[in-house]
Amino acid sequence: MPGGVGGSPQREMAMNANRILVLVLAGAVVCLAGCSTFSKKGDPSAMAGPYDNLDQGYMARINAQAKARGDVVIWVNPPRKDVASTQQPH
Repeated sequence: MPGGVGGSPQREMAMNANRILVLVLAGAVVCLAGCSTFSKKGDPSAMAGPYDNLDQGYMARINAQAKARGDVVIWVNPPRKDVASTQQPH
């Protein structure tokens, strides 16, 4: 019955199969994205974090000066170390 409320059983099975396929593909994408966040050795702690290259020494000096004057520093864009200066020679 074209244009009717109910559909044929074959059409419903095809739509269900499409839904299952979409869910399986979405699950595979999520799994692959999760696996790509690990380092080659599988150790997630070996990855660089967002706060690994902050210039902690400079921040400590500025915070100490501000505290001595009774001020509080809120770091919106904290200073970062130069990447070249943080790398160890091999």
